[in-house]
Amino acid sequence: MCIITSAAFTAPEAFDSNFQKGKKYFDAGNYQEAVRSLSEAIRLDPKNQQAHALAGVAYTKLGKWGEARREFEIVVGLNPNSPEAKQAQKWLKRLQQPITVLILPFVDLSTVSTKYGKDYPPVLAGAFFNTLSRFIYNSGLYKLMAIGGRDFPKIIDINVLHSTLQSTCQEANQNGAKIMVSGYIDDFDQQQTSQYYKASMKLTIKIYSTKDCRLIHSVTDRHIINSVVNNQFDMNNAIQNGLNAMFDRMFKEINAKLI
Repeated sequence: MCIITSAAFTAPEAFDSNFQKGKKYFDAGNYQEAVRSLSEAIRLDPKNQQAHALAGVAYTKLGKWGEARREFEIVVGLNPNSPEAKQAQKWLKRLQQPITVLILPFVDLSTVSTKYGKDYPPVLAGAFFNTLSRFIYNSGLYKLMAIGGRDFPKIIDINVLHSTLQSTCQEANQNGAKIMVSGYIDDFDQQQTSQYYKASMKLTIKIYSTKDCRLIHSVTDRHIINSVVNNQFDMNNAIQNGLNAMFDRMFKEINAKLI
């Protein structure tokens, strides 16, 4: 009898331990480990909406849409009137009807470099654009209409970008895009020695409605890179890791705004 009572009291503690671990992994961007911990928490308490909801979001980060839908449907089924269920319903709607997105061409770094007297590493432009595209695609909430604005003006300066938004919005809307995403570098400073690399990046992402070219949301983030580097590959990897961390934070805010 005592053994049964003891086990009953430790179950909530075991759930809480796994749930908290899952949250920490999620916040750190380690979604695979987050899913593992949250799955164990769900096994211990199958009716916990928060665990199912967070697991659903973690699955979207991993691109596992079926698993994400399953978790969100469970959340709604457990209590359709809860705050978790209302958020899950928004996720389900978005997963079923992804928003079509146009990514505007990246602001040419040679122009920005000349304008601000900054020395940008050559890898930054491609890494920025590819990371932005990957985060949009992997969220499962959007589908890309065009990468690089194939049929749109080549925009090489922030001022030019703003002046052409109206016509680009109209063309994007006619081609089925609901929102446009513009990303650019506000500031970049770097210092490098033979084995050490330090950089400060400030990035901005702006989301526009193609219906009326209205700015829906703007998010800016800054990240400091401190990394030991032995070669160009290490430096490029440090920049990529910095971009990953920034976009992960920025897209949490963007997705929360759009769903």
